[in-house]
Amino acid sequence: MKIWQAVPQKILLSFLWRERNRDTFVDYWVNGNMLTKDMATQIFKILKQPDLKYLTQDDFKPLLRELLATHPGLEFLQSTPEFQERYAETVIYRIFYYVNRSDNGHLTLRELKRGNLIAAMLHADEEEDINKVLRYFSYEHFYVIYCKFWELDTDHDFLIDKENLIRYGNHALTYRIVDRIFSQVPRKFNSKVEGKMGYEDFVYFILSEEDKSSEPSLEYWSKSFWVLVLRKLGKDSPRCCQAFPYATCPSLRFHKVL
Repeated sequence: MKIWQAVPQKILLSFLWRERNRDTFVDYWVNGNMLTKDMATQIFKILKQPDLKYLTQDDFKPLLRELLATHPGLEFLQSTPEFQERYAETVIYRIFYYVNRSDNGHLTLRELKRGNLIAAMLHADEEEDINKVLRYFSYEHFYVIYCKFWELDTDHDFLIDKENLIRYGNHALTYRIVDRIFSQVPRKFNSKVEGKMGYEDFVYFILSEEDKSSEPSLEYWSKSFWVLVLRKLGKDSPRCCQAFPYATCPSLRFHKVL
């Protein structure tokens, strides 16, 4: 049986174990007509908390545990629980970066259906080389992200400050860019430590930095550099009109504006 096809069944068994009530299980799965629903709806309804109408990051942890336990391309990680944990959280951050377009941590059924997560899950199901599943699940992508963060986090407290981030990409960023990132204009940090960027915040930054053609990246940078772009291009210029307000110009490079 395919990995992701088995996920709903295994999760439901866990659900049954927690409830310890077979009647509740039958009512939920059979009488709730779950068998007639599409895969996205099944996964959404199984994973979400009963009193909520959206998915949170924690809701995806059972899926990642199943993937790590069964995918042949991730078998080598079974002896390193810490890397399993980091891989899982990085995948979840990547999922929410691309799929949760409202960026509020509440992934809706509409967002799940509109995104390409289900297709990526099916790809991971068919592909034994996890690194060929470029969207979300590639271990190599995770490793690059994690190693770059680890290199910047010199004291390894899982937090980085402005002086750490300025070293990113061999000092590829200007101080003005770093200041704006830490002003949290592009995106509010989830880190609870003032003046520090956590790992999740870094994942959102690096995804935006390395793929400036994606919609989340365009939104990330446009929130920060709107005024600077207007000043540089001229608010009435054709180039400005092409780039904003819809932010559909992937060729714009903000470091050139700065």
